[in-house]
Amino acid sequence: MDKRLKCFLKKRGFDINGSLLSFLGRMLVKPFFVRHFCEFWRLWNPFYAFFLHNLYLRLGGENRPFVNQLIVFICSGFLLHDLGVSLLMGTLSLNTTLVFIYLFFVTFLSRVLAKRKNITEENDNNVFRFLYLLKNIIIIFLCVYLGTSTNSYIFKN
Repeated sequence: MDKRLKCFLKKRGFDINGSLLSFLGRMLVKPFFVRHFCEFWRLWNPFYAFFLHNLYLRLGGENRPFVNQLIVFICSGFLLHDLGVSLLMGTLSLNTTLVFIYLFFVTFLSRVLAKRKNITEENDNNVFRFLYLLKNIIIIFLCVYLGTSTNSYIFKN
């Protein structure tokens, strides 16, 4: 495994020497229980995140965070999702790209709010974790609904 990838995974709390089950749990379960939605993307699919984080840094990173993050989310939606589906189906679809644009706006807003609140996670209990889970699932479903609705409106069959 690449040294930079190992460092990236370690910074995000992944134990690369631990069990596969532990790694998958951190990657596929833990993101749904985070307090701020912007933290979701720090844990979800760390291999794509490594590639996308490098793209973000090459675009200038924190110099223009709004524009750079938007470009990264659009690239993720189109290049990593819609392009393959469009090629397989023989028709253009921007469904996932549009979903990711909506997810970008929620993520960016969440990031701004998380920086302002600066709350530690020590006070979290199971009730709050359940509420975070519920909130994050609702955000994802709402963005999927808005993205697919927008795609259906743009590409009327």
